[in-house]
Amino acid sequence: MLYGFYGVRALTYIAEGDFPEAATWANRAAIAPGALSVMDLVAVVASELAGDAAFAKKWAERAQARNPGINAAYFFEALPFHSGAVRQTITSALNRHGL
Repeated sequence: MLYGFYGVRALTYIAEGDFPEAATWANRAAIAPGALSVMDLVAVVASELAGDAAFAKKWAERAQARNPGINAAYFFEALPFHSGAVRQTITSALNRHGL
């Protein structure tokens, strides 16, 4: 369950606006053994916000291959965020990749 710890760390960096650091931890989360597909979405968001749209696209494709119905609603069901700037930032990043 190491992916969960890495993922939470990535989300903390997203909330703080440190997107390069968020991407580092999100990528670790997504490739950790047993990682759930929502970790792919965290990697999409972090990579997109860090300015690496190509890498974000690869994570989005992986997420969709693993779970064809995956989308922003799935993200927020698994990782709830109240309305606000962070939720909007995450939603926008996912939407840019068709999620």
